[in-house]
Amino acid sequence: MPRHSFRDPVTHVLKAHGFVQANDLGDLRQVEADTFVLEPGKWRWNGSQWLSFTPSPRPIQLSGEDVLDLLVSKGLLTRKDVNDAKAAKTL
Repeated sequence: MPRHSFRDPVTHVLKAHGFVQANDLGDLRQVEADTFVLEPGKWRWNGSQWLSFTPSPRPIQLSGEDVLDLLVSKGLLTRKDVNDAKAAKTL
């Protein structure tokens, strides 16, 4: 059985490879050399060759309090507005 690579159908980033016929439903499969050893998540297929790929950093996840603090720091809300809304349970 030949070695196959599997890539995401939208991003074309390498997800997995091995001597198997299928990976996740919808993944694109292609035959690779038996010596294929690229690390999944770090390579993208451009239609003719694998290119090194550096994923974007994950976005920062802000809590509701972080967002309120940011709005206060930018002068879009006052701390009194925030406290009043919390007391009235509208936030």
